[in-house]
Amino acid sequence: MAINLNLLDFEFFKALNQSTDCYLDPDTECDVSYEILKKKCKTDFNTGLIVLPIIERRDPSNLMFDGVRKSVSAKQLFKCGVLDKSTFNQLVKGEKTVSEVSAEKVGYLKGIGQIAGVQARDQGKMSLSEAKKQGRLSAETTDLLLEAQAATGYIIDANTHEKLTVEEACARGVVDIKDREKLLTAEGAAIGYKDPSSTEPLSLYEAMKRGLINWKTGLRFLQAQECVGGILDPSLSVFFPKDTAIRRNLLDEDLLNCLNQSPAYYLNPEPDLQINYKSLKQRCLTESHTGLQLLPISEKLDPSKLIFDGIRKTVTAQQMFECGILDKTTLNQLIMGEKTVPEVSIDKQVFLKGAGLIAVVTAGSLKKMSFTQAKKQGIMSPNCADLLLEAQAATGHIINPQTNQKLTIKEACARGVVSKEDESKLFAAEAAAVGYIDPNTSLLLSAGQAMKKGLIDKDTALRILQAQESAGGILDPNLSVYLPRDIAMDRCPTRPKRPDKLLS
Repeated sequence: MAINLNLLDFEFFKALNQSTDCYLDPDTECDVSYEILKKKCKTDFNTGLIVLPIIERRDPSNLMFDGVRKSVSAKQLFKCGVLDKSTFNQLVKGEKTVSEVSAEKVGYLKGIGQIAGVQARDQGKMSLSEAKKQGRLSAETTDLLLEAQAATGYIIDANTHEKLTVEEACARGVVDIKDREKLLTAEGAAIGYKDPSSTEPLSLYEAMKRGLINWKTGLRFLQAQECVGGILDPSLSVFFPKDTAIRRNLLDEDLLNCLNQSPAYYLNPEPDLQINYKSLKQRCLTESHTGLQLLPISEKLDPSKLIFDGIRKTVTAQQMFECGILDKTTLNQLIMGEKTVPEVSIDKQVFLKGAGLIAVVTAGSLKKMSFTQAKKQGIMSPNCADLLLEAQAATGHIINPQTNQKLTIKEACARGVVSKEDESKLFAAEAAAVGYIDPNTSLLLSAGQAMKKGLIDKDTALRILQAQESAGGILDPNLSVYLPRDIAMDRCPTRPKRPDKLLS
C-alpha cells in the first residue's frame, strides 16, 4: 500500500525487509534494529507507554582506583589506554568491580615491585638503611637503591612491609634524616617536580629538559621505574610502557635509546661492580608471604665497610681499630656479625657523638632558648653567648633548641638559629671540628696542629680544646671522632688530604 501511495520504492522495500541495524543498544553500544530494540521494551500498565529498560550505569569519573601515589578514575584510565573499551563498559555496567580490575591492571597501578631490602643468611631480612648502618651494604650502594625506591613511589620498610613517603620514612627512622633532601629529589620522579610557572607538576623527562635533574641521574631513575612497572606519569600516578610514555611526552627517542642500552648505573654489592637495576633485581629473592624482593648478601663483613656515624662524617670500623677506639675483640665480633654497628655505636657513643655540650639556656619561668635568642633578649651578654656558640661549632654542631637537631653553621644560619652576622666567625670555629687547611700542604689539621702552624692563636686553641675535651675528647677532624688525650698525643701529625667540600 505504501508503494502504491508512492511512500516507498522497491529499493527501500528491500532494505526494510533486511532489518538493517540502524540504532544502538544502550547497554552494549552495539548496532541493532528498531524492532529488536522494541522487543526489549516493556509496556507501562497505567499509561500504555512502551518503556525501554536499561542497565544502571555508573559514572566512570567516580570509579576510583588506587594509583602509585594518588587515585585515578576509570575515565582517566580509559582515556590513556590502560583500560580497553570492553573492560570500561563492564565497569560502568557493574559487571566488574574496581577491585577486580585493579588486580588485572596491578602492573600499571602499583608496579611489579622494587628492591625492598636485603636478605642476610645470618640475620635474615633487614631494610636497606639497616644494612648500611651495619656495614652489610656500602653507603653508595644503599643510597642508590633508596633513591630507586623513592623514584618508583615509596620507601619500603622491609620489617613492617609498609610503603612510606620520604617524609614518613624519615620521621619513623626508616631512612637517615641526612638523606632526606636527596630522597625528596628522587621522589619527585614519582610525584612530579614543581614548576614555578605552572600548577601542574613536571614529569621527570620535563625536569631533565629544564636542567632541574641531570641527565645521568634522570636516566638512573627511569631505569628503576621501567623495571618496576614502566615509566611513571606523575599526573595520573600510573606506570606506562615505553611506547605509551613517548606518546604522552614522558620520554623522547634519545632517552628511549639510552634506556634500551641498559647502562650500569647501580652497584652490585657482591662483587662491588657497576650493574643495571634489572640485573640487580634478578638476583633478588621473593619473600613468599609478603612478595617483597630482597637482595641476598653474604655473611663476611669487611671492617672497612662497617660504617659508623662520627661527629661530622662517617668513620669505618677499620679506622676506629687503627686509632685505638675499638679493641681487637670488638672488631672481630663486628666482622663475624656477632655484634652490630648500632650496638657498638652505643658502647662507643662518647667517641662517636660525645658526652654532650652546653646546648641552650633557661632563665626563670622562660622556656629553653638558643644562645642567639638569649643574646637578642638581653638575657645573656653578647660576648658570653658568642663564646658558647663558638664552643658548639668547635665541637661539631649548632643545637636547635626547638627541634633538638644538630645543625651545621650553614644550616643554622639558613634556619635562623644563629644570626647571619655571626656566620663568618662561627665558620672559623667550625673548622676545629672539620679541620683547618694547611696552606702549604692542603692537609687537614686539628685545632692543636693549627695553633702550631700559626693558623689560630694559643688562647683560641686552648678555649676550643677545652670545650672539645668536656664534650667528649680531643676531636680528630680526619676521623671525626673524639679521642682521649693520650691517644690524641700519639696520633701521627701527617694527615690525609682534605676531602672536597668538607667545609661547604
